[in-house]
Formats: sequence, C-alpha cells, structure tokens
Amino acid sequence: SFWAVYTMFEITLSGGWPSKVRPILTMVSPWYVCLFLPYVIVVNFAAIKVISGIVLKETFNTTYGDSNIMHAEQLRAKRKEIKKLRHIFELADTSHDGRITQEELMAALELPEVKTCLESLNLYTYEKQSLFALLDDGDGKISWDEFLTSVHRLKGTAREAD
Repeated sequence: SFWAVYTMFEITLSGGWPSKVRPILTMVSPWYVCLFLPYVIVVNFAAIKVISGIVLKETFNTTYGDSNIMHAEQLRAKRKEIKKLRHIFELADTSHDGRITQEELMAALELPEVKTCLESLNLYTYEKQSLFALLDDGDGKISWDEFLTSVHRLKGTAREAD
C-alpha cells in the first residue's frame, strides 16, 4: 500500500512518470494507460491551476496595494497643493478680510514665492490683469473658495492645452 502511494506521488510530482508507468504498461497490461493517463492529466492540470491561481491572487493583491498607495500619494499631493494655495491666498490677502482685491493680487504676484508656486501649478503670472479676471467671479473680490476652485479649473485647462 505504501509503495503504491509513493509511486503515485512520484508519477504526479517527479515529471518522470513515463519511466514508472511504462514498465507496468509493457509487463502487466497496456490497459493501465486508461488509469494512469487521466490521473496524470487531471492532477497535473489541477496543480497548474492552483499555482496559477496563487500567482494571480498575489498579483492582484500587489496591484490593489499599488493602487491604494498611488491614491494615497495623490491625496497627499492634493493636500500639499491646497496648503500652498492657502499660503498664497493669505499672503495676498493683506487686509485680512478673507477676500483678495485686484490690487492685493497684483502686489502678491510681485512676490517671488507666489510667482514660483503659481508657476509650479502651470499658472504663469505675466498676464496679471487676465489672471485676476479668470479667478474672479465678477464681484471684484476673490474669496478662498473662489480662488481654490478657479486655480484648479485653470490648472486643468492648462493641462488640457498641453
């Protein structure tokens, strides 16, 4: 009984199953092919499917983990960008009333820190009047929400133009 189980183990996993099966087929009966051939095919096919399944599962887990990491990085970058924009807004709002006038924006656009930050977002400051018009909703003052929404809209437009 042990040798039968051991032989089946060798047939299944060694890859040398013809050397074990051929003597049985030639010395005992060729009809044993009906037993060994389906066994080897089914067991090897099942083993390949199990291994493939494990590899695919690990691949999907890695991909899912990578997408989570990428999403977290995007959120972190967005938060950092909002923090930068908030700093620019606060620099520009010299009256501290929570709204930027055209004069305040023009003065802020002269600051190297503001220029660098806006240019890193692909918003170039050489058209100051046009930039204010694009950021303003028409009331002559830019609120924080208006500023953030407009900068993101303009940034998206710049990206589409590229």
